[in-house]
Amino acid sequence: MEIPVDLSSIFKDSVQRLDSAAVKGMNVKKNPGVQRAIDMVGQLSAEAQSLKKPLTTFDKLLESEDNQAIYLMWKKNEAKTNASIVIGFLKAARRKLYLNDAKGKSFVNTPVCILDFYVHPSFQKQGYAMHEKVEPIQCAFDKPSTLLLEFLKKNYKLENPVWQSTNFVAFPGFFESLTKKEGDHPKANGVHTNSSVFDGSHSELTSPRACEKDSVGGLIHGDQKMDSKVEAAKDSPQGRKNTRDFGHQSIW
Repeated sequence: MEIPVDLSSIFKDSVQRLDSAAVKGMNVKKNPGVQRAIDMVGQLSAEAQSLKKPLTTFDKLLESEDNQAIYLMWKKNEAKTNASIVIGFLKAARRKLYLNDAKGKSFVNTPVCILDFYVHPSFQKQGYAMHEKVEPIQCAFDKPSTLLLEFLKKNYKLENPVWQSTNFVAFPGFFESLTKKEGDHPKANGVHTNSSVFDGSHSELTSPRACEKDSVGGLIHGDQKMDSKVEAAKDSPQGRKNTRDFGHQSIW
């Protein structure tokens, strides 16, 4: 998908991370290509999923309060001076989820959740997502369309999605990773509170102060695995504060 803007004058990386803080710091009038790119891929995603309204727009990202981030994949159009090609995007955020595997076993986890996703059809067969080594088996998907499930099955061999009552989906391998590590974490009322699906020591996806090349950026580039979200113990000062203020563990 071509846009009449040279994004190389705005972005440094071929997979550019954009969140509310980042777009608020941009001069939209001087950089209209950013808004145009986000709105265009959001609209294409909606059309591909047969949605009446797009889930992703520049304005929604600008107003988001839960530290959502968009990872925009693009490349310079070598045939034209002032043009770029937008390949696709991924919108993600960490969410605390109560999940059940196919056998009904319960888990509490804070994985990276894929909230919207699109790869232009002209690039789907060229291995862009595969080349960038995204690991979707480690993610939960919010209301995935049939098209996305077919894409994951075809490109990543992910089958037998486990639907949750919240309309999130995880795959069997996601729960297998939790089960392997569950011995490191105590159970609470029969619910496994393991949150260490992702190994690594990189910054969190949801931190507005995270360095530019953060967790999901590292996954897309293929040089970083996801960080785990560590929950505060209930009897710790932070845990007692969370319970007093929110009635549950701090999500972010």
